[in-house]
Amino acid sequence: MLKSIFIKYILAFFVIITISFAIFTGIISAYIIQYSQEYAEVFNSAFVSELIKTIIITCIWVLVATMLIIYFMTEKVIAPVRAMNRAAKSFALGRFDVRVAIKGGDEIAELAAAFNNMAAALAANEETQRMFLANVSHDLRTPMTTIAGFIDGILDGTIAESEREYYLNIIESEIRRLARLVNTMFDITRMQAGEYKLNKINFDICERARLVLISLEQKIEEKNLEVEFHCEADKMQVYADSDAVHRVLQNLCENAVKFAAENGTLRINIYSEENDKDRDKKEKKVCVSVYNTGEGIVPEDLPLIFDRFYKSDKSRGLDKSGAGLGLFITKKIIDAHEENLQVISEYGKTCEFIFTLRSKPEKNMIDRKLSL
Repeated sequence: MLKSIFIKYILAFFVIITISFAIFTGIISAYIIQYSQEYAEVFNSAFVSELIKTIIITCIWVLVATMLIIYFMTEKVIAPVRAMNRAAKSFALGRFDVRVAIKGGDEIAELAAAFNNMAAALAANEETQRMFLANVSHDLRTPMTTIAGFIDGILDGTIAESEREYYLNIIESEIRRLARLVNTMFDITRMQAGEYKLNKINFDICERARLVLISLEQKIEEKNLEVEFHCEADKMQVYADSDAVHRVLQNLCENAVKFAAENGTLRINIYSEENDKDRDKKEKKVCVSVYNTGEGIVPEDLPLIFDRFYKSDKSRGLDKSGAGLGLFITKKIIDAHEENLQVISEYGKTCEFIFTLRSKPEKNMIDRKLSL
């Protein structure tokens, strides 16, 4: 690339010098012919020859100096581009730790900075996918090993007939867990393809939250959690996809129960507020808060918790059944509703997720496709 650009610069400059020299020589020749009669002794052949020789030597020196200047200027411009080219080839081989040196503050430096940011994003994505494969492999291997072991025990008679029903229930539970993981992966594929469409209706968000709590009753009792349920009114209507919002509540409440401390608190608070949509119009929102006491979230993990496949509990001490997709899907569902989802956490003490929903449908509202 450097040679190609350098040669183009030299050829362009050579053409300019040649044309300029021809014009300059023509002017000098015309001047000599015009005044040759009057200054015949001055403008002799030796003088003209020396003049042309001086012009040629001067042009050669100017050409050499220009070539050197163009070479160093081209080298300065092209060096970062060559470095980016080498880095791109490294990326193709799966090495994402290469970075381009940034010098100065011009457009090339901005391009190098953007390239380094892209490299960092690729490296983070590669690490995330690596962790996801490890997590999914664990999530698939564990129930499959359990299922295979219990089935072998039933078939070879190791498990007594009186205990078969108990172990069959465990097998059923593990199969349902595998089905949930597969369905989650399928839903992500649909989201990426833009095929997950929201079907918005009016429904009672308070009743939906009560149903989610009832479904988690056994897990709540196992950890002896104190449940607080606050709803501003007996019924609070929102305009959203009821199944999608149910999934959001299920994901947030399951996480709250999973990471809550023993004998801790689980609180759901539903209330309304007005947001300024423009200067003359205010839009009424319904806010849903899911709060729990417990470990909370490490501050460094807060910007990453909504990333695909990300798991803050890397040791799998508490999160033994998740694949790091629940919060990712939750965020995409709320984004598709054009609403907000935020997390407030005090590490070692509490964690709270808050999302908003419209309390009334807007005029001419068109359902949007959920896409990444």
